Amino acid sequence: MRRAPYALIAVAVAAVGLLALRDTDAFLRPDFWAEDGRAFFRGWNMFGWSSFIEPYAGYLHLMPRIVAAAAGLLPLEWTLVVFLVGAAAFSAWASVTLFLCLPGPAAWLGALTPLLAFGGSEVLGTPTNLQWITAIALAAIAVSAPGGTANKAAMVVVAGLSGPFSLIYLPVFATRLWLLRTHRPEVIVCALALLCGAIQGGFILSQPQAGGGTLGLAALGTAGDLVKASVGSSWGLVALAAATAGLAAGTYRLPRVGLAVLAGLVLAGIAVKFAPMPDMFAGGDVGHRYWYVPSGLLLLSLALMLAEPGRWLRRAGAVGTVAFLLGYAYQPFLVPEPIHYGSWEQGIRDGVYRYPPDKTVPVPRR
Repeated sequence: MRRAPYALIAVAVAAVGLLALRDTDAFLRPDFWAEDGRAFFRGWNMFGWSSFIEPYAGYLHLMPRIVAAAAGLLPLEWTLVVFLVGAAAFSAWASVTLFLCLPGPAAWLGALTPLLAFGGSEVLGTPTNLQWITAIALAAIAVSAPGGTANKAAMVVVAGLSGPFSLIYLPVFATRLWLLRTHRPEVIVCALALLCGAIQGGFILSQPQAGGGTLGLAALGTAGDLVKASVGSSWGLVALAAATAGLAAGTYRLPRVGLAVLAGLVLAGIAVKFAPMPDMFAGGDVGHRYWYVPSGLLLLSLALMLAEPGRWLRRAGAVGTVAFLLGYAYQPFLVPEPIHYGSWEQGIRDGVYRYPPDKTVPVPRR
């Protein structure tokens, strides 16, 4: 959908501002987080441009590789700031893409969904986990009306080659391809999504597979724990009920059904992966990123209800949105400050990166 340039700038500024509010420590004290240093910046220093086709955890990570390359091409003392700016820029792009994909009032709330979803404590402010943020934008593209092809195509390629979600979303993009088969620009976008999913699937299948689970009772129990965590609190059950009721009718019913299917695919994939560890998510205090995308898709569905012409759907969407946000009364809105191990800045100068709590990785100079 066409939007005024000032509106796109406002969305980007709001996204970065909300990111800075939620993860203030990342802006005050830029840091490497997890694989930022030990995998991606180290990969750039060791392999250069060929690191872009080096899989990590079984698949490609285009966005972190881009950020690491930008940092590697600039003065060494800028590295941590470049990683922060890269994370903020890609997050803002995801918000702008959501804004362009959604109709009417839904666009403003939907644009901020990646910054409001539960589970952001592991996701926000780090290039390593950008795949989870852009997964929400990728889902919006999968259910959006035709239009904005150039931005959609760019996001599909970058997000699709930065995590497994293009593979997980394959059924929905294949359905979209069939439904819009006479709309050539959208056919191109869908074809790119399917190609990225196939590429990631090829990498995943070529890697040694750890023992996973099956879609049995253990996986269903894990999925239930993830659903509880993704709604945030008992208030979130009201939000989930409102979104579920909204699937029955409305102008944007089909996109909301699509979002529900995508959330189900994500939950199923994660539940099967962790079925051998059925109690992993029961406490809700580990692996927050794993319920981040379903949480974001729930809020996105509620946002679409706010754009409905029917009064009862809009009211249900408003009630669900308020109930969703009330969940933050029961858990911190701000991302907790990480424990800082030594001086990352000194580590950059020495070419050594520490990974909490006790791993040290030497990085050879190029």
